[in-house]
Amino acid sequence: MKEMGEAGGEANSKGRASGSEAAGPVVADLIQTLLNEERAIGAALQSRALAVISTSGAIVTLLFGAAAVATRGRPATQVPHRISFALTASMVSLVIATVVGLISNTAFRKTRNLKLDDLRSIFPVDDWNGPAGEAKCIIASAQLDACTSAHSINIIRSNMLIWGVLAEIIGIGFAAWAVIELL
Repeated sequence: MKEMGEAGGEANSKGRASGSEAAGPVVADLIQTLLNEERAIGAALQSRALAVISTSGAIVTLLFGAAAVATRGRPATQVPHRISFALTASMVSLVIATVVGLISNTAFRKTRNLKLDDLRSIFPVDDWNGPAGEAKCIIASAQLDACTSAHSINIIRSNMLIWGVLAEIIGIGFAAWAVIELL
């Protein structure tokens, strides 16, 4: 004789609801939604890091022009120290911003995504005729690992992006100081 679960549905011998009445499929849908959100956040962070890389690179190029104006054909040793310091500090800050952006986009690509080979090991073909809810729970467990991994990587990326933007702001500040000194 089958027992009744908490929601009034039938339960298996372990006291858990069977079939579609189990909470697993509902949780699986939530995990899939969270995984999609983490992937979208990751893509947004990558595009912001690309913006840091692009703008820092463009400003560094402009700094070369400012350095040419600062020297005006003179040896670099004759450029006023304030201008030389501001240009150098700006260049270093912007290069740091670019490197941080590059690292945040390239170093953290390894996430625990569910792959076809993984699917064979966690859910063998022989079990494919089993209840759909059970399969969804097994797959959701693997997706939970992927979601946790993506979330951890997104936190690292967002922290690196904060430092990259901060370095870029500092670099722009020094560049502005150099331009003011040149005027």
